[in-house]
Amino acid sequence: MTGPSYSHIFYPISGARAFEEVAEQLTFAIRSGTFKIGEKLPSIEELSVLMQVSKPTVGQALKLLADAKIIDVLRGVHGGAVVRSNFPLDEPLSNAGAGGAFTFIELVEARRPLEIEIALLASRHGTDEEFAELDQSVKDLRDHRDSRQPIRTYHDHRFHYLMGKMSRNRLLAIYQHQILERLYYEMTRSEFLQKDEDVDSVISWHEATLKAVANGDTDEIRAVVISHLRPLEEFARSIGNTPEHK
Repeated sequence: MTGPSYSHIFYPISGARAFEEVAEQLTFAIRSGTFKIGEKLPSIEELSVLMQVSKPTVGQALKLLADAKIIDVLRGVHGGAVVRSNFPLDEPLSNAGAGGAFTFIELVEARRPLEIEIALLASRHGTDEEFAELDQSVKDLRDHRDSRQPIRTYHDHRFHYLMGKMSRNRLLAIYQHQILERLYYEMTRSEFLQKDEDVDSVISWHEATLKAVANGDTDEIRAVVISHLRPLEEFARSIGNTPEHK
């Protein structure tokens, strides 16, 4: 029996540190919900073919994910890589991808046009089932508003990953993932999440974004996304490119 196809998730890789790019793609697949906690990733052989890299390269990537406690690697006939966590990391997994070489301000400023375009495309392509998922993600964040920071951030980011999926644009969704991952690290070490984030405001913005996207109101979509991102943009400008955030 032929298993599921993941060609819409993974793409060919090349480069000296290809294993980091493999790990990046796998992390995106986990964060965006393609693979849930307790589920197995495709085999090393399958991933090797999908990303057109060697099996040792995939093995290196799986070790990186295992060391970061994102997956567990089980041995034996029925073994394989199993998802252990879908929470964002306090430290970057690697510097592969869009986020590693840029400043905090550059990441924040890049996020605005990206999120606006994703929301506009999601309003065009989203299905009733996907809008229901988006609504549930808002409810889940509300239910976990007093939970630990990684749990709150997971439910916050889940909303954005669902929008990325609804956009039907894989490249935008991957860039969004890379920026979110790096921003979480930057916001954690700057204590923005501990001191400046207002969870109730985030919930309200998600509700307003969902309403605007569902109605297909392009002007309102732009306005809501800009309003949502403004506090972080103002915070990034207030601290500037300090040595800690270059």
